[in-house]
Amino acid sequence: MSLVRDAYERGRESAHYGFMRVSPFYGEKVLIRGKRVDITLMLNMFWYAGFDGEPYPEVPDALHPETSSVSIVERQSAQA
Repeated sequence: MSLVRDAYERGRESAHYGFMRVSPFYGEKVLIRGKRVDITLMLNMFWYAGFDGEPYPEVPDALHPETSSVSIVERQSAQA
């Protein structure tokens, strides 16, 4: 399971059990290409989405862009 999916599921569980809406992540870092990268903000966003009952953002189908929910403007800005 990916780190963001785990954060999302933990947020859902926290809401289910009535925990406070406070993310448990602080100073979370991973090693990417030999550099330590802080991913706390990303994990927080997914934890809050899970806590708030938002749907998990699915990855657009790259083979069939016409069925993707991501707009063309977002795709172009993501490539830049």
